[in-house]
Amino acid sequence: MLRQTKLATITIGTAALLLAGVAAFNISVDANNLLLDMHPWRGDEIGDYVAEMRSTPAGIRYSSQERRIKARLAQTTKADCYIIGSSQIMIANRDTLPYLESHCTETVNLGVSGAALEDAGMFAGIVGAKETTRLVLFGIDPWGFKLNQDRRWREVEPAFWQGREAIGLPRRDDLSGDPETPAIFRLFTYAYLDRNWRVLRKEQEDAEEAAAQPAGAAGDPGDYMRFMPDGTLGYPQFLLNRDPMRPLEDGGYRIEEPFTDAEAITEWKAIITWLRQRKIEVALLIPSYHPRVWDCQNQTICDGLKAAEAAARSLAAEMGIKVIGGYDPRPFALTPADYIDERHLRPEILRRLESPQNE
Repeated sequence: MLRQTKLATITIGTAALLLAGVAAFNISVDANNLLLDMHPWRGDEIGDYVAEMRSTPAGIRYSSQERRIKARLAQTTKADCYIIGSSQIMIANRDTLPYLESHCTETVNLGVSGAALEDAGMFAGIVGAKETTRLVLFGIDPWGFKLNQDRRWREVEPAFWQGREAIGLPRRDDLSGDPETPAIFRLFTYAYLDRNWRVLRKEQEDAEEAAAQPAGAAGDPGDYMRFMPDGTLGYPQFLLNRDPMRPLEDGGYRIEEPFTDAEAITEWKAIITWLRQRKIEVALLIPSYHPRVWDCQNQTICDGLKAAEAAARSLAAEMGIKVIGGYDPRPFALTPADYIDERHLRPEILRRLESPQNE
């Protein structure tokens, strides 16, 4: 009996130490800033960040709190044009896209990493309710015609429901169910440990790559990712200096069958119809993928890109709205040197999506 008690005590103690170690690592990295949610005296860090970002011409250091930042940006700005989508369109503004230059006095980029349909509805509802909004440009990702592909909207739940309710979008069952694990418990989970470990490794790899640059290659005001005053993303010089022929991922991020969902397309129609009823012009931007992705070594990826683009063009034709770009880089004569990675174009190249070479 005594031996069993000692064994149980050792087991419990070991488990407690392991959990404490997991929590300590998660707290030290905290990639999703869970402690920001838990801190009762945190003040208005997001408001202060956005105010500094808007007033600093050279931009300020990037923060992973993208949805909180962009939700505040959506709520507090009065631009006539807004860009909504994922990281692939975070470079779009009047300087990089002639279409915006000719239609807009001021653009605000509300792009967030991994943006899904639900993010589009949130942001469209917030900015579409403004009397100053005249145009909304949606970036269309290959996962954009499926439901709930990213649940990070939970980080800004009040703004999320504000946007959906403005449009009149339904409170779908998949949005109201499956409550997220409270932040304090997530600090002890393996899933968050894995997330933090991957983020930490990526930061270390980027730091090593930046340190390996020749003297004087760092950008001004510093060789780091930054948010610019209009919400666009400023790339560090070490990313822009990358060898265009280096190994890449296959570009298959979130591309899997089924490629589209009828309910998602219905929701897109509701968003676009509401905006147009408010006399707001709507356009779609389809960002091109790297030429090597289109070697189609993974046929599912190419099939998914084709299916998503077909859905986007069908939606645009039915709704009578403009489409810019396309996933296939060949009509725009794009080369590996025009990309930062398998999915992201260099900022100065974006304008070429308005001028297919075969037209």
